[in-house]
Amino acid sequence: MENPKTRNFQTGSVSMVGEITERMLHYQRRLEVVAEFAADLRQLGPANFLYADAEIWFAQGHRRIRRATGRIEPPGLFRLSQPYSRADQSLYARDVTVAPGFEAVTLIASVPLSTADWQPFVEGEIVAVSAGRVTPQVA
Repeated sequence: MENPKTRNFQTGSVSMVGEITERMLHYQRRLEVVAEFAADLRQLGPANFLYADAEIWFAQGHRRIRRATGRIEPPGLFRLSQPYSRADQSLYARDVTVAPGFEAVTLIASVPLSTADWQPFVEGEIVAVSAGRVTPQVA
């Protein structure tokens, strides 16, 4: 006789795989649309932007004007991504406060907001952030 727990798990797994595949395809399509939009904006000049839908936050880092030289060059944005083990406390960076209750955080800014290890965006790089984590890009 078949174990009901195994049968339910197997059925659930098939359903879950289908749901994950559907979400990945939907995510990939949204990323493609954002990438097309970003490419159009880059033709007009420096194009750094943030865009959020109900689930994912997209950011493109392109180029920006450097105050010291007046030159337009990359990086346009910086990011700081890290797990946050103190989910009961707020996170502070310059004038930004992130409320408690999260497991991971990704901050994106035009300049580093602290002495932490902020990573510059590569010129034209687009990242997607979901639940505080940078989402791997699907080829």
